[in-house]
Amino acid sequence: MPDKHSFDHLVERGRITHRCIEEGCGWPEETRAVSEEERQRHARQHARARTRAAEKARDAALAKARQVKRQHTRENTRAYGEE
Repeated sequence: MPDKHSFDHLVERGRITHRCIEEGCGWPEETRAVSEEERQRHARQHARARTRAAEKARDAALAKARQVKRQHTRENTRAYGEE
């Protein structure tokens, strides 16, 4: 079961090791124990990446909405001679 920082705690050869469970992430590369502070810092990196991805998607949606609005304005101007 993952901890609050999204790390699995595995027991290998009698030692506890940690592995990030975020999709596509295999940190740490080697099998080792990771401190609470390192796990917390790594989890913040994933949170920042998710925030950036959400902002990028939002900006793309807003750009598309502006494009559609301009198109509607042009069509209304052509059809009715007003905005």
